[in-house]
Amino acid sequence: MCCGAASRRDFLRFGAASPLVTLSQEPSSWPADLWQPERAFRNAGLPLRVQPVLMYQIPKRREAASWKSWGGVQSEEAAVQEAARIAEELNALSLRGGVPLEILPVTRVSGAEAASQLREAGTDVRVLYPATGSGELLRALIPARAYGVIFVRRRSGPIYYWYEALSTRYLRKRGQPPAPGLPRLSVEDVVVDDGSELLRRL
Repeated sequence: MCCGAASRRDFLRFGAASPLVTLSQEPSSWPADLWQPERAFRNAGLPLRVQPVLMYQIPKRREAASWKSWGGVQSEEAAVQEAARIAEELNALSLRGGVPLEILPVTRVSGAEAASQLREAGTDVRVLYPATGSGELLRALIPARAYGVIFVRRRSGPIYYWYEALSTRYLRKRGQPPAPGLPRLSVEDVVVDDGSELLRRL
């Protein structure tokens, strides 16, 4: 060898014994799943507290008068079943990832007294499920401070009376900004049947 130059064979022999190569041959201490591009990002923030409220009213027979509204929730038994369906659907949505959700127990409200006792404290968003009931009860359950979404059923379960009855009498028009004297929620805050759309609104 001239001028201290090393042959390729010498380079490979000496290089194989060098600490750099030795370290590169040691097993990696990094977990194999440290980076998975398909995995959703972990959200370290506080969970969004979701308060589901089922609004309904049990009809009472009145002689010589119309006494029964239409819709699929017309009894206490039907209301219990619908509350269980709501809880199951929301819990399934909470497992999809993205924003962490804390789903509170479903509150069943069938009258003004129960509505007045409902508290918004500690709640980030109220999801109102108006199956049956009066317009006054609907207005009482629209949150005054917390964010709100209205979910109505047409085909995803027992049809809701308010699927058809909701209107700008109770909600702001599309594109109309909030203002004093106007309803708190807009027609754009209504979701029909679609759980994925509900999750997007939360």
